[in-house]
Amino acid sequence: MQIETNPFLCGRPVTDPTGFFGRQNELRRLQSHLRNLHWVSIVGPRRIGKTSLLLHLCHADVATKLGLGSPKFVMAFIDCQGLTEIGTREWWSLLVERAAKAAGHTPGPAPRTGFEFREAIRRVLAPDQKLVLICDEFEYMAKNPHLNADFFSLLRSLSTDASVAMITASCAPLLELTYSDKSVLSSPFFNVFNTLRIGLLDEPAARALLSRPEAGFAPETVNFLLELAGPHPFYLQLAGHIAFEQQQEGRLEEKSAERVRRELAEAMEPHLKYAWEHLSTQARHTLITLSLARPGEAALEELEAACLVHNGNYLSPLVEDFVRRQTTPDVLQVGELLVDLRRRRALWSQKPLYLSDLSYRLLCYFLAHTDQPIHWLQLEREVWGQLEALPEDYIGNPERVNAGVDRLRKALVEAGVGNPILLQSDFYTFQSNRVGTCPS
Repeated sequence: MQIETNPFLCGRPVTDPTGFFGRQNELRRLQSHLRNLHWVSIVGPRRIGKTSLLLHLCHADVATKLGLGSPKFVMAFIDCQGLTEIGTREWWSLLVERAAKAAGHTPGPAPRTGFEFREAIRRVLAPDQKLVLICDEFEYMAKNPHLNADFFSLLRSLSTDASVAMITASCAPLLELTYSDKSVLSSPFFNVFNTLRIGLLDEPAARALLSRPEAGFAPETVNFLLELAGPHPFYLQLAGHIAFEQQQEGRLEEKSAERVRRELAEAMEPHLKYAWEHLSTQARHTLITLSLARPGEAALEELEAACLVHNGNYLSPLVEDFVRRQTTPDVLQVGELLVDLRRRRALWSQKPLYLSDLSYRLLCYFLAHTDQPIHWLQLEREVWGQLEALPEDYIGNPERVNAGVDRLRKALVEAGVGNPILLQSDFYTFQSNRVGTCPS
C-alpha cells in the first residue's frame, strides 16, 4: 500500500495557502485597516491560528489578491520568540533589517539613536511604498527588560508617518500583557491600535479543513471528527492527523472510533490544562457548572474568548470530559454528578436534580466523602445536626437516617444517576465508581 504524506499539521503554523481555511472576515478587516495604514492588534488564545493568519497575509499571492501586494506594500515579519534579552539598539537594527529585506534593499549602517532608526526606516522605502511591521508573539517583546516606555513611544511615533503600519499578535490585549518595565503601560503606544479578535472557525471552514481531497475522508468521518474536535483549527488538525494515520494503516473503521477519540483526548490534554490554568477562578466555576450560566456573564465571555465554549455549550465532548475531571472551590463533583454550593443546585449531566433540602444536604455530604464508610450516627449528627440541635448524649435514630438516604437514593435512580449509595453493617458508602454515565 502506498503511504501518502499526512496533510494535517501538528503544532506547526500553516505556510501553504492551499492548506489555509476560513478567516475571510478577519482578512477583510485586515485589508481595510492596512489600506488605511491603521495599526492592528490581533488577539486570540494559544493555538487558535494567529501565526497562520499572519503568514497567510504575508504570502505574495494572498497579499496581491487583497490589494496589499508588492511593490506598494512591504510586509516585514518578525517572530518575537527568543528576543527577550536584546537591547533597544538591537531591536532598531532588527526592525530596519527586516524592513529592508522585505523591500529588497540593503539596510545600511545600524541605527544608534531613535532619530537614526526613523530615518533608516524611511530610507528603505520607495516614495510610494507602505511598510507593515508584523510582530508575532508580542508577549515576548513585552517581557524584554531592556525595552522601556521611550522605546515603545518611538515605535508609536511611526504611526504619524503616512507610510508605516504595525500588526501585533498576542494571546491577551496589549494593555493586559505583563511588561518587564511597568512604565511602558503609560506609553501612548497603545492608543493607536485597533483590536482584531480571532476565535473558532465557522462551520463551513471547519468542515472544509477536514474534507480536503488529499485527506480522502468519508463524509461520516468528517462529521465524527468535527464533533470530537469542535471548530477549533488546532484540534481539527490534530483530529485529522490521527484519523489520516489510521486510514493509511487500513484501520479507520467504525470499530476504531474509540481509538481516535482516545488519541485525540491525549493530544488535547496538555493544551486544555494550559487553558484551564489560565482561567480566572470564576471562569473555572462557570465552566464546570455551564448550564447555570447566563448570557452576558463576564465569566462566560472569558470562556468563549478562550475557545472552550461554543454557542453556550462545551466546545466538544472531549472538552466536557476534561472539565469533569477538574476541581474548583464551591463545586462537589463525581463524573457528571455535581453540586454547585454557591447556587445550592445539584446537576446531573448539566440538568437540574430536584431534591428536597434534606436530600440536597445528604448529597453534599456524600460527595464530600466519596468512597469513605460513614456510620449512620455520624451521618445523622453531621446532616440532621445542621437542621436541629442534637444533645451530646443523643443515641440516634437509624430509621430516619435510612428513610432519608432511601429518598435520596430513589431520586438519583429516577434521574439516571444510578445507585451509588451502599449500606453495609451500619456504614454508608457513596461509591464513585457506581455513578452512571450519561448517554452521549
